Amino acid sequence: MKRIVSLAIFAAFLACALPLHAEDEFNTAVHRLSDKLGHRPMRIPFLGAILFFTPARSTHLKLATWEDIDAHLSLEDLEASLQGSLGSEWHPFVKVNSRKSHECTLIYARAVGNDMRLMVINAEAHEVEVIEMDLTKKLQELWLADARHEAKHKNYAGDEKHDDEKHDGA
Repeated sequence: MKRIVSLAIFAAFLACALPLHAEDEFNTAVHRLSDKLGHRPMRIPFLGAILFFTPARSTHLKLATWEDIDAHLSLEDLEASLQGSLGSEWHPFVKVNSRKSHECTLIYARAVGNDMRLMVINAEAHEVEVIEMDLTKKLQELWLADARHEAKHKNYAGDEKHDDEKHDGA
């Protein structure tokens, strides 16, 4: 009987701990980067209040930033720091490595119901940011509409299109 009770308690504990892993992934990533950088992220006072008053606010946003550090992290360094901190439901979405500006960015995505959760890690010569946010269906539509608008009104060089510069399919 004791064995059954012990197994039931262990199963209940495990069932409670599993959902916490998804919420702890951001903190794990931040702790691993902190260990790699040798610094803790800076505090941003009143960040929650500031984000509350932004017009197209996310329902979930976490931010960690390190400034004034001497860290030249490569894309491989960032990926190694995240190794094991993100669950299998996270998928690489964007990887950018600029050798010219010494900047690298990783974006991972996972589905959360109808929303998309993004984990963005950006490293430059003297700063690193980690952002986790949800893109609601409405924010996704706004994002795509803005991209369509930009594509329609700009040429390939990023300049504004003029009436005499019509391209096929535009």
